Formats: sequence, structure tokens, C-alpha cells
Amino acid sequence: MRHLFLLLSMLSIAFASPFAQAQKNLIASTQTIAGHTAYATAQGWLVLSPTKPKNVTIRYANVSMGLYLIEHKVPKKVLKIVDKTPKSVAAITPTSIIPVTVLQEQNSVIALGKIDKKIAWGTPLMGACGTLRGFVVGEGIITSHYLLDFLAHRDSYRDIGMTLEPSTMGMRVESVNPFFAHNPFAVGDVILYHDAKKESIHQFNNAIGESTIGTKHYFRVLREGTLIGFTAYTLPFLGGGILAHTYLEHFGALWDKNLKIVEVKEGTTIAQLGLKPTDKLVALNGVVVTTDRDVRKALNVPIEESLSMLIEREGLQFLVYVPRNYLHTKSHR
Repeated sequence: MRHLFLLLSMLSIAFASPFAQAQKNLIASTQTIAGHTAYATAQGWLVLSPTKPKNVTIRYANVSMGLYLIEHKVPKKVLKIVDKTPKSVAAITPTSIIPVTVLQEQNSVIALGKIDKKIAWGTPLMGACGTLRGFVVGEGIITSHYLLDFLAHRDSYRDIGMTLEPSTMGMRVESVNPFFAHNPFAVGDVILYHDAKKESIHQFNNAIGESTIGTKHYFRVLREGTLIGFTAYTLPFLGGGILAHTYLEHFGALWDKNLKIVEVKEGTTIAQLGLKPTDKLVALNGVVVTTDRDVRKALNVPIEESLSMLIEREGLQFLVYVPRNYLHTKSHR
């Protein structure tokens, strides 16, 4: 038994030791700035936060991803980030090293990556070579590809106006954005070909997400047993990431996963309705909603006169209405 214990101890040390240098790199490149944990990168100090950091100067932000680049003195040591997620990855803090397995790569702003363990929100993922591979955000992970896009200001992703789910015949349209200009998709469409190619959802999301605004895409779909073809154009993606993807972003607000408003743009429909951050969406057109998927589903039925939203604020609930003539106005993108 003693020999077995020694062997297991040696194996444990051997497995953990590749990440010891990564932990040292993380400690040397991390600093608390105005109460926020900041990571030194070649482009500046990176903060991951579910809410807008206070008492700092923000140089650049992607609220949907919870990423902020803030002003501070030039770091002496920076974390290296590479566009690759190896098999050997660990969730690392100054006091712990937890090896994890990446089960699924992030392939869009609404399809975060996944790991095999439940790890605290915001924990960095490091490779054995000491490079930053991403961050844990709830049940998902933001991977290095998207961190690099953010740091290079390439993080404005594209939308085609619908969401997908797997199908035995191909990719099935799960929901359609009713506010997306000239949206040709219908719920239940099975996408057989996109730009003359058969693709997985992963491949499709990558192709759409990183195309340019206004790109024309060609589709062959099966709709109620009939094969049809049409084109669709990309627009900027709103929401997603660590936030919800509700389609209500069209009206000028971003919502968190609990359907609470996190940001309202001035002069937008949501602002004109008097809604503000922390207001919570409870029901849509009389349908109770608790997830962004519920919201998308509720929006995929015909809207007659107006869109009603039951809002909760400080324990009180009230209704607001988006008039019919507002429903198809220009998006606040």
C-alpha cells in the first residue's frame, strides 16, 4: 500500500507540475486595479466582468462578452494568448490548479465552449506552456480566439437572423428574429446547403459570425417538404456571449441570462419606454419567460397590435407596450 501511495503521489505531482509555470505566469501578470482583477496583455489590462467596471478608465469594451480593456500603467510582464486550445488545460488561480478537459470549442457568440468540470466564474484557463487559453463564464468558456478578436478590435460578429438546432436531415431553424430586415427564414426550415456547402452548426456559425456586414449568403432549404432557395444578408450581432440573445436587443437594450436589463442605449425604444438597468422581463405578450430561448419562442408567433412586456422593478410589476409601428423600425445596431 505504501508503494502504491508513493506511486500515486508521484503521478499527481507529474500531472500538476506542467502547470506550475503557468500559475507563476498568471500571478506575475495579474493585478487588482480599483477592486477589479486585471490581466496584463500586450494590448493593455484585460478585465472580465459581468457588469461594467467602476472607477477605471475603459479604453474598449465588449459588454456581451464581459470583456473590458482598461487604462493603467504599462505592465512589466504580460500573458501570452494563442489562437488554439490544447488538450492539456487547467483552471488556474493563485492558490489552485485544476486540470480540465475541453469538451467543446466556442464557435460563436451564442455557442460558448464547454469543459468537464464546474469551475468558478471568471477563472482563467491556462495551457501547460503558460499561455492564456480562455476564461470560465458560468456553464461556458470564452476561448482564446475570441479574446484575440477582442484585443484586436475584431469582435463585432455577424447575425443572419435565426438560431439553429441539430436535425437528422441537416440544420433546423429553431427560431427566427422577427425584427431582422427582410428575414427569409421560417421556423422549421431545414438548411441543406449554405453557399453550396453542407455544413455542421459549428462550421455554419463560424462562417456567418466572421463574415463582413452585408455579405450575401445563399441557402437551399427544405420547407414543409418543398425544396426552395433564397439569399440572406448579415447584420451586426446583438447580445449573446455572457448575456442573453433575445431578439429584443433590436429595441436598444442588452439583457443578462436572468432577463434583467444590463444596458440601455440613449434615444432607443427601450429608453423611450422608461426602462432601465436591473429591470427584469417577466412575461412577453402574456407568456411567462425565464430564459432567452423562451423569449425567442414567444416572439415567433404573430404579433397583432403591439408587443406587451411585463416588467419587474424593485418588487413591483408593470406593463409596457411597444406599438405596432415600432416593431419594424430600423434596428438599434
